[in-house]
Amino acid sequence: PKYTDLYLSVPAASGLSRFGDAYKDAAEPAGSALETLLDERARINKEGLKNQAIDGALLAGLPIDPENPPEALLSGLPDPKYYILNVETNIALSGYAQDSKRVDGLSLVMPLLFFLVAVLVTMTSMTRLVDSDRAMIGTYKALGYKNGRIAARYLFYAISASFIGSAAGVIAGFNIFPRVVFGAYETLYHFPGLHVDFNWPSAALSCGFSVLCAAVPAWLVCVTSLRASPAELMRPLAPHGGKRIWLERVSLIWKHLNFSRKVAVRNLFRYKKRLIMTVIGVAGCTALMFAGFGMRDSISTITRKQYEEIQRFDLQIDVRQGSDLPALAGDTPEITDSLRLTQKSVEVTDGSQIRAATLLVPENAAELPGYFFLRDSKTKKAIPLPEEGAVISEKLASLYGLKPGDRVTVTADSQTYGVAVAAICENYLYHYLFMSPGAYESAFGEERELNQLLCHVTQNTDKPALSSRLLAQDNVSGVTFTSDLVSIFGKMADAMRTVVFVLTTSAAALVFVVLFSLSTINLEERGRELATIKVLGFFDPEVAMYTYRENISLVLLGTGVGLGLGVGIQRYIIGTMEVDMLMFSRSLLWQSYVYSAVLTLAFALIVNLIMYAFIKKIDMVSSLKSVE
Repeated sequence: PKYTDLYLSVPAASGLSRFGDAYKDAAEPAGSALETLLDERARINKEGLKNQAIDGALLAGLPIDPENPPEALLSGLPDPKYYILNVETNIALSGYAQDSKRVDGLSLVMPLLFFLVAVLVTMTSMTRLVDSDRAMIGTYKALGYKNGRIAARYLFYAISASFIGSAAGVIAGFNIFPRVVFGAYETLYHFPGLHVDFNWPSAALSCGFSVLCAAVPAWLVCVTSLRASPAELMRPLAPHGGKRIWLERVSLIWKHLNFSRKVAVRNLFRYKKRLIMTVIGVAGCTALMFAGFGMRDSISTITRKQYEEIQRFDLQIDVRQGSDLPALAGDTPEITDSLRLTQKSVEVTDGSQIRAATLLVPENAAELPGYFFLRDSKTKKAIPLPEEGAVISEKLASLYGLKPGDRVTVTADSQTYGVAVAAICENYLYHYLFMSPGAYESAFGEERELNQLLCHVTQNTDKPALSSRLLAQDNVSGVTFTSDLVSIFGKMADAMRTVVFVLTTSAAALVFVVLFSLSTINLEERGRELATIKVLGFFDPEVAMYTYRENISLVLLGTGVGLGLGVGIQRYIIGTMEVDMLMFSRSLLWQSYVYSAVLTLAFALIVNLIMYAFIKKIDMVSSLKSVE
């Protein structure tokens, strides 16, 4: 057998993370030394082949000068080629690294947002707990207990409850979420097994911050309460005073509201703290859900846009130098039509960063839209190939901050050229430069060599059989079906959808907790008020609607704010998750708005139904009993 690959290990890099800079620094010297060795070996081999050719010509009696052999004699000598690839250029490892960066982008943003909403609930609950125990605090103080000892009781509860909850969350988080995400990506990669290292610094930071967010509000409320005298503390807090609101001055609206709605509107502004807490909590959770659905939109629409609307060919055939392209397409009945073009792997740089890109030059520029449709990402208008300069893909332009009229440096075949940016086209996968034949010859000063075919094939083509027949030909170096690329990217999208599902489910559960906590606190604070309404003759459903109107109004307001906030979060997340050669779609489907709003309203409805049971149990006698 002929061996074509050689895998080498670098002892200095053993045990280092393949994704760290230390690994690169350790492996780079070995790669440079190997390249030098292979260059010298290739030179020696070529020199030996040259001598063999000269000796063969002399033995055949050809009149040649050994010191200056004719070019025709040496032109047929093989030119040994080799490629030194590190782990970064390994397709599987590179793909895994990019997928890791996408998930890492989520890990930097989403936990912070979840934490902020959770802190809101914790602070509200602890504040309410201390306020509800005013009478008990006053009693302790009257009995001679010191302020510090009284406050310690609530601090101990806040610290112990938050520590137990955060510890349970950390244990569950380290054991559940990594396995879910890891399982999703097993459809793409073959893993030896998952080993989850417990991250003590992250765990300590999460628990410590949780405890702090529970203890600080408890301490502040206790300190505020303990400043009052025991007699004041033994009396309940005075209810919020009612006053005119700005809407009453808008008579066109106010006079059309009935009594119940006027009371509901006044109560919204009467309990400003609850208004702010509910709107912030609901908005945060809705924004998280919308960001999850929006990420799903960005991922799911890439495949359709890239492989149906932009790349319109079914088959890509790469051919060897000097191949007969017309015969190749004509001899294959499954190919209905094709476009011949020049394809070059180039490097694009702005002087500081170098990125790999693909240069495509069609034989006939007018036929390119049938195979690769160039369009503006905003207006969706077609972009024709210019006579001067190149059309570059949007992600590449974004990375370098390029706009039409700028110039970019392109390196091809070890030669450097300056190319003008004529236009920027929509594209989501990989970096491309598109040039017309005239623009290419003007910029590179050479005639192009056709080395690739983009083809349309019949609908019922046996792709494995066609691929085998094409690869059996000496002039074909590669065959790629668009459907295979769609399948690969579809698996990546499915893995990300699992991550998005976890995110969306967690956000939905959090919005339920937020609404339940705030609604419970609201009923406890207003027990006397609701009991008074029942004494006045209101039935339970009417009393429930008395609070439901306020809850629904706050939820609707929070949902609207959350949808707007979610758009910004979604934009930030996909920008963070994007890797060098991938650009997520900015499209947001209307279903995402509907799903986020409906889920929030559904949880609000469930919470209201639960609260109805509490409203029915309100004891009018005990609630209205005097505390004098």
